[in-house]
Amino acid sequence: LVSADVGAAAAAAAAASTAATKSSSALSALKSIDYRYFVAGGVCAATSHGITTPVDVVKTKMQARPEVYDRGMTRAFLSILKTDGPSALLGGLGPTVVGYGIEGAMKFGVYEVMKPVFKNLLDFVLSKLAGSSTKDLTAAAYIAASVVAGAVASVLLCPMESARIRMVTDDEYANKSLMSALPALVKEDGVGSLFDGLWAMLSKQVPYTMAKQVSFDIVAGMLYAFLGSRSTGAPATAEGGNKAVTDELKWIV
Repeated sequence: LVSADVGAAAAAAAAASTAATKSSSALSALKSIDYRYFVAGGVCAATSHGITTPVDVVKTKMQARPEVYDRGMTRAFLSILKTDGPSALLGGLGPTVVGYGIEGAMKFGVYEVMKPVFKNLLDFVLSKLAGSSTKDLTAAAYIAASVVAGAVASVLLCPMESARIRMVTDDEYANKSLMSALPALVKEDGVGSLFDGLWAMLSKQVPYTMAKQVSFDIVAGMLYAFLGSRSTGAPATAEGGNKAVTDELKWIV
């Protein structure tokens, strides 16, 4: 009986120690933030969306005035060129670059930061509920991290998108800059108007972020394992393994 009590006490102490370790790991993950994810995500998103601003302008005008631009994208593009001039195709460039720069930084940065946080947190919760954390919760942690990243990015992008759409569709805002358009929107319709499209933005961005980020991690992991094992006979993973092969492959992936 004494032996059983001692064993139970030891098991409880071990579980408590594991839980404490998981909890502190979640906090340490937040403290060791790698800001390169934020910079890389922001630069790439700002560049890619900035380059495609003319496409966004045509799409927005077609949605805002379907009775005018009702003959396809090519005809709409040519009509805008003829009526408004080439500069009209860069309408809303400022909000696009700034908005998607912030959005990309948050989408990629927050995702990478929250992955280990959610992994440790879920392990901690499971160890509390079940007394152990032998299940692999990596996929669940990645999905949760992508939901948070997509939500944060959407909230920060929404005001910029409101300004961009107004600058493209409203002649009174066509010649305004981002710094003048935002105050004008707030003065005219209130701060809440900047977030009028938030629910639509969330319903689009969160599932999109989940699909993109998580599928990328899955496919990247498969490529690391497959190409690494073919090159050296030893598997290579994104988190470790054959580091030399991983460092070479990450630029391709």
